[in-house]
Amino acid sequence: MSKIKKILLVTVPALALVLASASLASAHGPFGGWMEKSGDIADHFAHQAEMLGLSVDQVKNAWAEGQTIQDLMAEYGIDEDAFRAKMQAERHAQMEARLAEMVSAGVITQAQADTRLAWMAERAAGGDFGPGQGFGGPHGGRGQQVGD
Repeated sequence: MSKIKKILLVTVPALALVLASASLASAHGPFGGWMEKSGDIADHFAHQAEMLGLSVDQVKNAWAEGQTIQDLMAEYGIDEDAFRAKMQAERHAQMEARLAEMVSAGVITQAQADTRLAWMAERAAGGDFGPGQGFGGPHGGRGQQVGD
């Protein structure tokens, strides 16, 4: 085997490994992505604590123990209907703000925004929050684990 073939047999696979590693590192950050999102997780804990009327440490401890939002509500005597109403009001305010931005940007008309808000209010009144509308954002709902 020639010297050039030997060099290529060693160099090409090593280069491929380096390039693959670089692409993974850039896609997920140097710690696989979880470290970069720790601020988001801290915000999530803070939001859950605020909505439940608990401290962030209480929410973090419950998360560490694998408790659900319903577990916390039962433990601290939080009324589920009042909590649900609070969540609905927050969701409605967020949607109003998002739709107002869309109207301002010319993406939709004010009439379309009003129709969408009415449709959402009708669904929420019937208890239909659709996918992703439970506590915890896109994966929320009954039995949602704290912090997830």
